[in-house]
Amino acid sequence: MVQIKFKRQGKGKFWIKNKLSAAVAIHVCLNDGDLFVKTTKGLRKRKGQKLAMKVLKDVVEFARLHRLKIITSSHFVQRQFRNRPHAYADVWEKGWQ
Repeated sequence: MVQIKFKRQGKGKFWIKNKLSAAVAIHVCLNDGDLFVKTTKGLRKRKGQKLAMKVLKDVVEFARLHRLKIITSSHFVQRQFRNRPHAYADVWEKGWQ
């Protein structure tokens, strides 16, 4: 199950936790109607388990629910958005790159 935690000033993360720590985490920041996806952690160790896609799916659902646009500097997220632009058209802020 993907967990979400936001700290002060809109900074937070979405993550899937294994027994000891976060297996995959996507770090985000909320700002003026945008959800800035900064980094993704734990992807190489968990490659093939599709955990990052599960977390990204929840990030996108969160953005849709709260009518946010996603801006990203994460190479993983950029790659997913570019590979399936029609699936993310409503949340992806393309002009930011």
